Amino acid sequence: MTNASNIWLLAALPLFGCASALDFPEDPTLVETGPWRCLGSVEAPAKPTEPTATVRVRMCNFIDQCATTVTGLTAKLCAKADVGCLEPIAANVREEKGELRLEVPTTGFDGYLSVAAPLKRCTEFGASSNALCSLATQLQGCVLSDPTSAGCLIPTYAPAMLFFNPPIVADSVEPIELPLVPSSGFDSMLKASGVVPNITGGNMLLNVRDCDGKPATGVTFSFSPGESKGTQLYLASGLPSTAASQTDSSGVGGFMGVLAGLGLFVEVSAHNSDGVLIGKMGVQAAPGTVTYGTIVPQ
Repeated sequence: MTNASNIWLLAALPLFGCASALDFPEDPTLVETGPWRCLGSVEAPAKPTEPTATVRVRMCNFIDQCATTVTGLTAKLCAKADVGCLEPIAANVREEKGELRLEVPTTGFDGYLSVAAPLKRCTEFGASSNALCSLATQLQGCVLSDPTSAGCLIPTYAPAMLFFNPPIVADSVEPIELPLVPSSGFDSMLKASGVVPNITGGNMLLNVRDCDGKPATGVTFSFSPGESKGTQLYLASGLPSTAASQTDSSGVGGFMGVLAGLGLFVEVSAHNSDGVLIGKMGVQAAPGTVTYGTIVPQ
Protein backbone atom coordinates (compact mmCIF):
# COMPACT_ATOMS: atom_id res chain seq x y z
CA MET A 1 0.00 0.00 0.00
CA THR A 2 1.35 3.40 -0.97
CA ASN A 3 1.78 6.29 1.46
CA ALA A 4 -1.06 8.08 -0.33
CA SER A 5 -3.38 5.10 0.30
CA ASN A 6 -2.43 5.08 4.01
CA ILE A 7 -3.36 8.74 4.33
CA TRP A 8 -6.80 8.19 2.78
CA LEU A 9 -7.45 5.14 4.98
CA LEU A 10 -6.64 7.05 8.17
CA ALA A 11 -8.83 9.91 7.07
CA ALA A 12 -11.78 7.52 6.54
CA LEU A 13 -11.55 5.72 9.93
CA PRO A 14 -13.88 8.09 11.86
CA LEU A 15 -16.62 7.63 9.24
CA PHE A 16 -16.87 3.93 10.15
CA GLY A 17 -16.82 4.34 13.94
CA CYS A 18 -13.18 3.27 14.25
CA ALA A 19 -12.48 6.29 16.40
CA SER A 20 -14.67 4.71 19.09
CA ALA A 21 -13.08 1.30 18.64
CA LEU A 22 -9.65 2.86 19.13
CA ASP A 23 -10.94 4.73 22.22
CA PHE A 24 -10.46 8.17 20.71
CA PRO A 25 -12.96 10.81 21.91
CA GLU A 26 -15.23 11.87 19.06
CA ASP A 27 -15.31 15.41 20.52
CA PRO A 28 -12.40 16.26 22.87
CA THR A 29 -14.25 19.41 23.99
CA LEU A 30 -17.36 17.51 25.17
CA VAL A 31 -18.40 18.37 28.75
CA GLU A 32 -20.91 16.73 31.06
CA THR A 33 -24.48 17.93 30.68
CA GLY A 34 -27.75 17.37 32.50
CA PRO A 35 -29.43 18.65 35.66
CA TRP A 36 -26.72 17.23 37.96
CA ARG A 37 -23.63 18.21 35.96
CA CYS A 38 -22.43 20.54 38.74
CA LEU A 39 -22.37 17.99 41.59
CA GLY A 40 -18.98 17.98 43.25
CA SER A 41 -17.87 21.14 41.47
CA VAL A 42 -20.30 23.83 42.60
CA GLU A 43 -18.66 27.23 42.46
CA ALA A 44 -18.49 29.27 45.66
CA PRO A 45 -20.72 32.38 45.60
CA ALA A 46 -19.11 35.70 44.83
CA LYS A 47 -17.90 37.66 47.84
CA PRO A 48 -20.57 40.06 49.08
CA THR A 49 -20.10 43.74 48.29
CA GLU A 50 -22.47 45.02 51.00
CA PRO A 51 -22.59 44.23 54.75
CA THR A 52 -26.30 43.34 54.62
CA ALA A 53 -28.76 41.97 52.09
CA THR A 54 -32.50 42.44 51.64
CA VAL A 55 -34.50 39.22 51.67
CA ARG A 56 -38.11 39.13 50.50
CA VAL A 57 -40.58 36.44 51.53
CA ARG A 58 -44.08 36.12 50.06
CA MET A 59 -46.53 34.28 52.29
CA CYS A 60 -49.21 32.31 50.47
CA ASN A 61 -51.74 29.52 50.93
CA PHE A 62 -50.41 25.97 50.45
CA ILE A 63 -53.88 24.56 49.77
CA ASP A 64 -54.41 26.56 46.56
CA GLN A 65 -50.76 26.22 45.46
CA CYS A 66 -49.90 29.80 46.45
CA ALA A 67 -52.58 31.45 44.34
CA THR A 68 -53.70 33.39 47.45
CA THR A 69 -51.46 35.79 49.36
CA VAL A 70 -51.67 35.53 53.17
CA THR A 71 -51.57 38.71 55.26
CA GLY A 72 -51.82 39.71 58.90
CA LEU A 73 -48.88 37.59 60.11
CA THR A 74 -46.02 38.41 62.46
CA ALA A 75 -42.42 37.24 62.07
CA LYS A 76 -39.06 37.10 63.84
CA LEU A 77 -35.59 36.56 62.41
CA CYS A 78 -33.68 33.94 64.40
CA ALA A 79 -30.22 32.36 64.61
CA LYS A 80 -30.06 28.78 63.33
CA ALA A 81 -29.47 27.22 66.75
CA ASP A 82 -31.90 29.44 68.69
CA VAL A 83 -34.61 26.90 69.60
CA GLY A 84 -37.89 28.73 70.06
CA CYS A 85 -36.30 32.00 68.83
CA LEU A 86 -35.82 33.20 72.40
CA GLU A 87 -33.22 35.78 71.34
CA PRO A 88 -34.41 37.06 67.96
CA ILE A 89 -32.09 39.01 65.70
CA ALA A 90 -35.13 41.03 64.64
CA ALA A 91 -38.32 40.77 66.69
CA ASN A 92 -40.75 42.66 64.46
CA VAL A 93 -40.20 41.89 60.80
CA ARG A 94 -42.32 44.26 58.72
CA GLU A 95 -45.03 42.94 56.39
CA GLU A 96 -46.39 44.78 53.37
CA LYS A 97 -49.24 43.23 51.39
CA GLY A 98 -48.27 39.68 52.28
CA GLU A 99 -44.55 40.18 51.70
CA LEU A 100 -41.90 40.34 54.40
CA ARG A 101 -38.73 42.35 53.88
CA LEU A 102 -35.79 41.79 56.17
CA GLU A 103 -32.14 42.74 56.34
CA VAL A 104 -29.64 39.98 57.11
CA PRO A 105 -25.84 39.99 57.31
CA THR A 106 -24.07 38.85 54.14
CA THR A 107 -21.60 36.73 56.09
CA GLY A 108 -23.50 33.64 55.00
CA PHE A 109 -26.61 33.90 57.15
CA ASP A 110 -28.32 30.50 57.44
CA GLY A 111 -30.77 31.13 60.25
CA TYR A 112 -34.55 31.07 59.97
CA LEU A 113 -37.67 33.15 59.89
CA SER A 114 -40.27 32.29 62.54
CA VAL A 115 -43.79 33.13 61.33
CA ALA A 116 -46.94 33.23 63.47
CA ALA A 117 -50.54 33.75 62.38
CA PRO A 118 -53.34 35.53 64.24
CA LEU A 119 -55.38 33.48 66.72
CA LYS A 120 -59.10 32.89 66.75
CA ARG A 121 -61.44 30.73 68.82
CA CYS A 122 -61.66 27.11 67.71
CA THR A 123 -65.43 27.42 67.31
CA GLU A 124 -64.91 29.91 64.44
CA PHE A 125 -63.29 27.49 61.97
CA GLY A 126 -66.47 26.27 60.28
CA ALA A 127 -66.41 22.59 59.31
CA SER A 128 -63.09 22.10 61.11
CA SER A 129 -64.31 23.54 64.41
CA ASN A 130 -65.16 20.23 66.12
CA ALA A 131 -61.76 18.67 65.34
CA LEU A 132 -59.83 21.80 66.33
CA CYS A 133 -61.79 22.30 69.53
CA SER A 134 -61.19 18.67 70.46
CA LEU A 135 -57.44 19.19 70.02
CA ALA A 136 -57.53 22.48 71.91
CA THR A 137 -59.33 20.76 74.78
CA GLN A 138 -56.83 17.90 74.93
CA LEU A 139 -53.62 19.86 74.39
CA GLN A 140 -54.34 23.39 75.57
CA GLY A 141 -56.93 22.96 78.30
CA CYS A 142 -59.64 24.71 76.32
CA VAL A 143 -62.86 25.27 78.29
CA LEU A 144 -65.56 25.62 75.65
CA SER A 145 -68.08 26.90 78.14
CA ASP A 146 -65.78 29.85 78.93
CA PRO A 147 -65.72 32.42 76.09
CA THR A 148 -62.53 33.92 77.55
CA SER A 149 -60.58 30.63 77.75
CA ALA A 150 -57.15 31.26 76.16
CA GLY A 151 -56.76 27.51 75.58
CA CYS A 152 -59.48 27.66 72.92
CA LEU A 153 -57.45 29.97 70.66
CA ILE A 154 -55.98 28.40 67.52
CA PRO A 155 -53.67 30.04 64.92
CA THR A 156 -55.34 30.52 61.54
CA TYR A 157 -52.23 29.04 59.88
CA ALA A 158 -49.78 26.50 61.29
CA PRO A 159 -46.67 28.16 62.80
CA ALA A 160 -43.77 28.12 60.35
CA MET A 161 -39.97 28.15 60.36
CA LEU A 162 -38.32 29.07 57.06
CA PHE A 163 -34.62 28.13 57.02
CA PHE A 164 -32.42 29.99 54.54
CA ASN A 165 -30.36 27.74 52.29
CA PRO A 166 -28.05 28.44 50.57
CA PRO A 167 -26.82 31.02 53.09
CA ILE A 168 -27.68 34.62 52.24
CA VAL A 169 -24.87 36.62 50.61
CA ALA A 170 -26.83 39.07 48.40
CA ASP A 171 -30.24 40.66 47.86
CA SER A 172 -32.97 38.29 46.69
CA VAL A 173 -34.06 39.09 43.14
CA GLU A 174 -37.44 37.39 43.53
CA PRO A 175 -39.34 36.83 46.77
CA ILE A 176 -39.10 33.42 48.41
CA GLU A 177 -42.53 31.79 48.51
CA LEU A 178 -43.62 30.47 51.90
CA PRO A 179 -46.68 28.19 51.39
CA LEU A 180 -48.45 28.27 54.75
CA VAL A 181 -50.87 25.50 55.75
CA PRO A 182 -54.24 26.75 57.08
CA SER A 183 -55.30 25.17 60.36
CA SER A 184 -58.80 24.63 58.98
CA GLY A 185 -57.48 22.25 56.32
CA PHE A 186 -54.41 20.71 57.93
CA ASP A 187 -56.10 17.69 59.52
CA SER A 188 -58.17 16.76 56.46
CA MET A 189 -55.22 17.28 54.10
CA LEU A 190 -53.03 14.89 56.08
CA LYS A 191 -55.76 12.24 56.27
CA ALA A 192 -56.35 12.48 52.50
CA SER A 193 -52.60 12.07 51.97
CA GLY A 194 -52.54 8.85 54.00
CA VAL A 195 -50.94 10.41 57.08
CA VAL A 196 -52.20 9.83 60.61
CA PRO A 197 -52.28 13.39 62.04
CA ASN A 198 -49.96 13.97 65.00
CA ILE A 199 -50.32 17.48 66.39
CA THR A 200 -47.46 16.96 68.87
CA GLY A 201 -44.99 16.13 66.10
CA GLY A 202 -43.07 18.44 63.81
CA ASN A 203 -43.63 18.68 60.06
CA MET A 204 -41.32 19.47 57.14
CA LEU A 205 -41.96 20.70 53.61
CA LEU A 206 -38.77 20.62 51.53
CA ASN A 207 -37.79 21.83 48.08
CA VAL A 208 -34.87 20.58 46.02
CA ARG A 209 -33.24 22.40 43.09
CA ASP A 210 -31.00 21.11 40.31
CA CYS A 211 -27.88 22.69 38.81
CA ASP A 212 -30.05 25.09 36.79
CA GLY A 213 -31.97 26.22 39.87
CA LYS A 214 -35.11 24.41 38.73
CA PRO A 215 -37.33 22.06 40.81
CA ALA A 216 -35.77 18.60 40.63
CA THR A 217 -37.60 15.40 39.71
CA GLY A 218 -36.74 11.92 41.03
CA VAL A 219 -35.19 13.03 44.33
CA THR A 220 -35.55 11.31 47.71
CA PHE A 221 -35.16 12.95 51.13
CA SER A 222 -33.82 11.41 54.32
CA PHE A 223 -32.87 12.80 57.71
CA SER A 224 -31.07 12.00 60.92
CA PRO A 225 -31.32 11.10 63.72
CA GLY A 226 -33.00 7.92 62.54
CA GLU A 227 -34.98 7.43 65.73
CA SER A 228 -37.02 10.57 64.98
CA LYS A 229 -38.74 9.22 61.90
CA GLY A 230 -41.94 10.77 60.68
CA THR A 231 -44.26 9.78 57.85
CA GLN A 232 -42.63 10.60 54.51
CA LEU A 233 -44.60 12.09 51.63
CA TYR A 234 -44.05 13.78 48.28
CA LEU A 235 -46.22 15.91 46.04
CA ALA A 236 -47.82 13.95 43.22
CA SER A 237 -49.76 15.93 40.60
CA GLY A 238 -49.96 18.83 43.04
CA LEU A 239 -51.24 16.75 45.98
CA PRO A 240 -49.29 15.39 48.99
CA SER A 241 -49.15 11.58 48.98
CA THR A 242 -47.49 8.87 51.06
CA ALA A 243 -47.73 6.54 48.04
CA ALA A 244 -45.18 8.58 46.05
CA SER A 245 -41.54 7.56 46.56
CA GLN A 246 -39.72 10.56 45.06
CA THR A 247 -40.26 14.15 43.97
CA ASP A 248 -42.29 14.96 40.88
CA SER A 249 -41.77 18.06 38.73
CA SER A 250 -42.57 20.28 41.74
CA GLY A 251 -39.43 19.14 43.58
CA VAL A 252 -41.37 19.04 46.86
CA GLY A 253 -41.43 16.40 49.59
CA GLY A 254 -41.33 16.18 53.35
CA PHE A 255 -42.08 14.48 56.63
CA MET A 256 -45.13 14.69 58.89
CA GLY A 257 -45.33 13.85 62.59
CA VAL A 258 -41.60 14.04 63.31
CA LEU A 259 -41.01 13.24 66.97
CA ALA A 260 -39.89 16.73 67.90
CA GLY A 261 -40.47 16.92 71.66
CA LEU A 262 -39.53 20.44 72.73
CA GLY A 263 -37.44 20.97 69.62
CA LEU A 264 -35.07 18.86 67.56
CA PHE A 265 -32.05 19.52 65.35
CA VAL A 266 -32.27 17.51 62.13
CA GLU A 267 -29.91 17.14 59.16
CA VAL A 268 -31.86 16.57 55.94
CA SER A 269 -30.19 15.04 52.87
CA ALA A 270 -31.34 14.75 49.25
CA HIS A 271 -30.20 12.09 46.74
CA ASN A 272 -30.93 11.90 43.03
CA SER A 273 -32.28 8.84 41.20
CA ASP A 274 -28.75 7.41 40.95
CA GLY A 275 -28.33 7.58 44.71
CA VAL A 276 -25.82 10.43 44.47
CA LEU A 277 -25.89 13.00 47.27
CA ILE A 278 -27.19 16.35 45.99
CA GLY A 279 -26.83 18.29 49.22
CA LYS A 280 -27.87 18.56 52.83
CA MET A 281 -28.98 21.17 55.34
CA GLY A 282 -29.57 21.47 59.06
CA VAL A 283 -32.97 22.58 60.37
CA GLN A 284 -35.15 22.40 63.46
CA ALA A 285 -38.38 20.49 63.95
CA ALA A 286 -40.93 21.64 66.53
CA PRO A 287 -44.36 20.37 67.70
CA GLY A 288 -47.29 21.59 65.61
CA THR A 289 -44.95 23.60 63.38
CA VAL A 290 -44.08 23.32 59.69
CA THR A 291 -40.38 23.62 58.87
CA TYR A 292 -39.49 24.80 55.37
CA GLY A 293 -36.16 24.58 53.55
CA THR A 294 -34.55 24.24 50.12
CA ILE A 295 -31.70 21.87 49.30
CA VAL A 296 -29.39 22.91 46.49
CA PRO A 297 -26.43 21.12 44.83
CA GLN A 298 -23.24 21.15 46.86
